[in-house]
Amino acid sequence: MALAAVAAGPGEARAATMDTLVTGQLLGGQYAFGGRKGALGGDASLSVVPAVRVNEGLSLVPVLTSSYQGTKQVVDLVGAGTLFQEQMDHRLGVRAVIEGPGGRWRFKPSVGYKYELLKETKDEAWGHGLFDYRRLGGGVEAEYLYREPYSVRVGVEDLYTSFPNYESLESRAPADLQGRPLARELAGRHVLDQHGQTVFLAATWPSGRFEQEGRLAIQHVRYPGQHLIDSAGQFGLARRDDFLTTLGWSLSMPAELNTDLHWLGSLSLGADYNASDQNSYDAAAFKALPHYYDYGDVNAGVGGKFLYGERGRPVVFSAGVFWSLRRYPYRPPQDSTGLYGRGNQHQQFWTLSASALYPMAERWSLVARFQTGRASSNQHYEQVYAYNYTVTNYVCGVSYEY
Repeated sequence: MALAAVAAGPGEARAATMDTLVTGQLLGGQYAFGGRKGALGGDASLSVVPAVRVNEGLSLVPVLTSSYQGTKQVVDLVGAGTLFQEQMDHRLGVRAVIEGPGGRWRFKPSVGYKYELLKETKDEAWGHGLFDYRRLGGGVEAEYLYREPYSVRVGVEDLYTSFPNYESLESRAPADLQGRPLARELAGRHVLDQHGQTVFLAATWPSGRFEQEGRLAIQHVRYPGQHLIDSAGQFGLARRDDFLTTLGWSLSMPAELNTDLHWLGSLSLGADYNASDQNSYDAAAFKALPHYYDYGDVNAGVGGKFLYGERGRPVVFSAGVFWSLRRYPYRPPQDSTGLYGRGNQHQQFWTLSASALYPMAERWSLVARFQTGRASSNQHYEQVYAYNYTVTNYVCGVSYEY
């Protein structure tokens, strides 16, 4: 869909054009968590992107997306897996693309807002979830196009995340059964609120028949409402600070097998480390746990995609395998009763996914997706969070693109 608007200026005419991309999906299916099959559920999403070309050197790209997921999932919010029954996500943002002389430099300032709603139980009302959060952020990126389409990018971003409904259950009581004050790092309101800044450097480059991409990012996150915990489990005056360093690399290989059949293979590797000054204290075991939120993570993925038929509307088959290993160097593992053992806590996760897209009438396609994952850990105390589980879901439905 295109729209042209003309605004007259002193002695000249300027033309702005707008191309809008609308995509949506409506899917239904079933999930299984821990070997238990759930009820039939559904997923839905809608995305509207009206790209406005103001002039030769300036474009504006607003983005509006909404999605709903009615199948169970596990989300890592506080350093372990928290299970949610349903999720809803709404995002609004705008990015400007400013081209420099010669078209090699591009500057991309952006601002965005996200509101995510998470239901831990089916009877929980939307908007009242304990882990609902809102995120407001902005940033700027500079890109140098040294050889079409390869570039080097550098950018900074500032994000503020708030959890308006969060209040831990133990924070509602002034003391435990022995009369000791409940000074846990996650006790109280606003303790999960975050304010962070990210700087990143990324580049793409050719390598024979392959295309490669690398990225390095460093993020500093402050928790203004979360006091540090000392070795006695008491609050200190200082507030929590985290530094997350992320390194990623990917390799892709596009190939044309014949005029109607194309293949895109991909390989990715990544690693990150989060360094936190926050400690924890297990009051039941009288045990101090320093640097509780430090962790290192390595991951790898391999995938492939077949495209058959017309370039504009091909039949698409894709599949992939993803693996990750996370290690908490300062967390000793626990058995099912909560007793601490030796070594450090770790968790491994495997995911296998496959999907198919078949074009039907103009702008409409049939979609089918399957995903299964398994998490295993030496942490067996799971009264609050999940560390060992399997999850499987399949959905099918229709997609629309205009």
